[in-house]
Amino acid sequence: LYIAAERIKLFLLMDEDKAAFEEGRKNELFGPMTSFKPDCDSTISDCVMAISWARLALKKKDESGSVRLLKKWLDFLNDKGCWGMATMVAVRLSMTLLMIDDRSSARRYLIDALSVYNAKYYLRTFLDEGPLLLQLINEIDIESAPELKDIISLLQKAFSMEPKHKLATLNIHSSNDAEIELKERELEILNLAADNHSNNEIASRLSISHNTVKWYWKNIFGKLDVKRRGMAVRRAREFGLIK
Repeated sequence: LYIAAERIKLFLLMDEDKAAFEEGRKNELFGPMTSFKPDCDSTISDCVMAISWARLALKKKDESGSVRLLKKWLDFLNDKGCWGMATMVAVRLSMTLLMIDDRSSARRYLIDALSVYNAKYYLRTFLDEGPLLLQLINEIDIESAPELKDIISLLQKAFSMEPKHKLATLNIHSSNDAEIELKERELEILNLAADNHSNNEIASRLSISHNTVKWYWKNIFGKLDVKRRGMAVRRAREFGLIK
């Protein structure tokens, strides 16, 4: 089960949605949300699979189901005093809320994860969520939460030592210096793709041909150093180019 959960997480991070869904299907992760709620007999394995269910549910646009399940598990783990798993769920809940544009709630749960659960013992839980989480960490106002200064500094240092995340962070700074420049039309296409519009739908909305959309994608891929639409949208969000 742990291997399956890791595979699902990595597939989704790499925008390999089809492979992630196939892994979920093999491990019976497409049942109703109620099948994955915690109860008195729940184990750590049950929590790990519930997190995987929430990841897949979010990808299928079941945002409310994903959020509700994670909140139920967080309450359950807090009651049990399972701080390690509670940290994992709180961080995942924070990321889920960030992805559905509830940034305020995302920061609140992230601050809880940093302060309540003694985050210094669970650094890998934070690092595994990637550079989007680092952006949210960097948004925390240290002056209003001085008790988080040390753990935030520790996480920033830890992220900088992650080769993949360090590269993403450097790219984000480069984009702010206008080294990555996307044309207005390219941004329009990325925003429409982020809303799950197909290339044909994008062409229709922008009154351009399907081949022209493909031509723009080729330019976008080159500028963002990616090979697929999903990766381009993710990278553009990491750079703060689109919401």
